[in-house]
Amino acid sequence: ANPCAYVLSLALMLRYSFGLDAIATRIEVAVKQAVTRGTRTGDLAFGKPSVGTKAMADAVIACLG
Repeated sequence: ANPCAYVLSLALMLRYSFGLDAIATRIEVAVKQAVTRGTRTGDLAFGKPSVGTKAMADAVIACLG
């Protein structure tokens, strides 16, 4: 399963419910970086190598620094 939607929903909550724009932006950037660097779950891989939920989440966390 792809955890990106869940993570991006968290960013929306932080931005619109708590006014934490900077943190939300960091999360959104981390997801984008993880995907553009080539870490993708099966639904986004389009026939290329894919990873599982944990590996995708780990890639997003790594991009958070």
